[in-house]
Amino acid sequence: MGADLVGTAVEISTRKVLSASRPGNGLRFARAAGKRCLELVLLLVTLSTLLFFLLRASGDPAVTLAGADAALHVSRGASGLLS
Repeated sequence: MGADLVGTAVEISTRKVLSASRPGNGLRFARAAGKRCLELVLLLVTLSTLLFFLLRASGDPAVTLAGADAALHVSRGASGLLS
């Protein structure tokens, strides 16, 4: 009975090794990885565009960071943007 169990375990592990080395598995992995990379690029472009327009819609970032009580020339002069 012990020999039957060992033979069955070897057969199962051999099947796993053979199924992992099938020719189509590498292509399937490459497609999945490519799809994830494309989704990541699309997400980053969308997020960057959204943040860009939200920042521009809120007005001058220097005034936003300095607050409503700060004078414009003080906030711009401190960063060297005085015109």
